[in-house]
Amino acid sequence: MTVTPLNLVSSLIDLLEQQLAILRQLSDQVEIQTAAVADGETESLLGVLAQRQQVIDRLEKINGDLSPFRNNWDQIWAGLDEAEQMQVSPLVQEVHQLLDHVLAADERSEEHTSELQSLVNLVCRLLLEKKKK
Repeated sequence: MTVTPLNLVSSLIDLLEQQLAILRQLSDQVEIQTAAVADGETESLLGVLAQRQQVIDRLEKINGDLSPFRNNWDQIWAGLDEAEQMQVSPLVQEVHQLLDHVLAADERSEEHTSELQSLVNLVCRLLLEKKKK
């Protein structure tokens, strides 16, 4: 088994912890966004979307920093001892769980927004037809 240098492992753990902190913020913002969409609060929605973009920009940077680890994941994982794997594994699992949560919430939000948009379009068409008569 290949021994992974300690600084590589600590860098990986540090980056995963940073990624988790950012994903937690994003998850919190998803909840605020969902409520704003459901309540039709446009100003609140615009504010949270601006905040989310800043968080996504930070997440993008961390993902870039994690890219070398992802590209060599099998090698890196094989080089971790059992204790290091036990440190890294829950972090990776939580990253996946948070990503799934954010993506599912975004999909629901998009569906709800589309439904609202359809209702608005229907009302507008009905009003136009009524106005023509």
